[in-house]
Amino acid sequence: MPFPVNDKYWVETADFLKQHLKELEPLIAHQDFVDVFAGAYPYRCLPFVMDSIDFQWAVVHKGILNEFAPDILKQIIQDFVPVFANEVFVVFSKDKSLAQLPFHNKHLISSGIKKEIPIMKAFATALSQKLFPNKKFDSYGVVINTYNRPHALERSLPQIAVLSAPMLIVDDGSMSACAEKNVQLAQKYNARYLFIPENRGLPCSMNIGVSYWLADPKTKWISTLNDDVDVQPELFEVLSLIQDAKLRPLCTGHDDGEHPVCEQLEIAGYSVKMKRFCRGTHIHAHREYWSKVIPIPTPYLGAPKADRGIKGQGSDSDWWISACAPDSVVKRGMYVACVPDLVRVFLKKATESTWGGEYPKNDLDRRQQ
Repeated sequence: MPFPVNDKYWVETADFLKQHLKELEPLIAHQDFVDVFAGAYPYRCLPFVMDSIDFQWAVVHKGILNEFAPDILKQIIQDFVPVFANEVFVVFSKDKSLAQLPFHNKHLISSGIKKEIPIMKAFATALSQKLFPNKKFDSYGVVINTYNRPHALERSLPQIAVLSAPMLIVDDGSMSACAEKNVQLAQKYNARYLFIPENRGLPCSMNIGVSYWLADPKTKWISTLNDDVDVQPELFEVLSLIQDAKLRPLCTGHDDGEHPVCEQLEIAGYSVKMKRFCRGTHIHAHREYWSKVIPIPTPYLGAPKADRGIKGQGSDSDWWISACAPDSVVKRGMYVACVPDLVRVFLKKATESTWGGEYPKNDLDRRQQ
């Protein structure tokens, strides 16, 4: 159908947008808006373009919320601010300054949108749970790196399984008895299992695991976890609100004291530490980011090992991913987004490490326990 030029609510919404949008600026809107704005993307197209286009505007038709993918509607409500509303539409923008204009504030209040936004958010959550009760994060991929520590995997794997995301265990050449136990755990918790014929080191394990998920274009975000972690069940719920393919493509749920905080932000109600480095304990990144830092180089075969490389040198994979790769966030003038207390390490002594490494005394995990 063509744009309804005789409908008061459609016309006044379009007039507001004309005052603020640049020509061909990307816009989330009902399909009929394409007649007026060439940069408009209909709701049904969003699952294919949301990660690749930096939308600054969204027009939500309150009467057909079910045409949105639930996670996208929720993302709009959380990442944008309402700047215009009438009986039919709510216009959202990432430009928070527009929400401060007196006319817009008056209009929003008089339309009751302040009360409607929580209702819209609840609708998105309820619809998501109804449609995807067991596949909430099926567009995620999880890589669990393990080596000769089935006792650690036995503790961490059930916690990771609760996240409701596809899992791949990469066994970096464990001894046969350990590998056999790992296979049993993988079967018990419905995880894929991949065995490397010999111990090649953490960078190799991560390269293989991440590449496994990159082969599937439906996998948008990939998390790597070591086998010695306690994981909060809301890990992906929280990161889904923090992550952004363009602004925050690299995140972590593990905080550590050795890496300084460059900036502290509040995003979606969460305190987020912006850092230049993160530990390999947990690394969560968009598929486009991973594709730019893979392959992760190894300082020596089998890293980390206590008797190789420079004294005390680990795998250096975390340094490469966050700061040393030419396309890393640090080299782009950006940061790692760290949400504390979502992932913690439970094996910290040198005697518990596969290579004799011990966590620094200033590590936040150590201080908090």
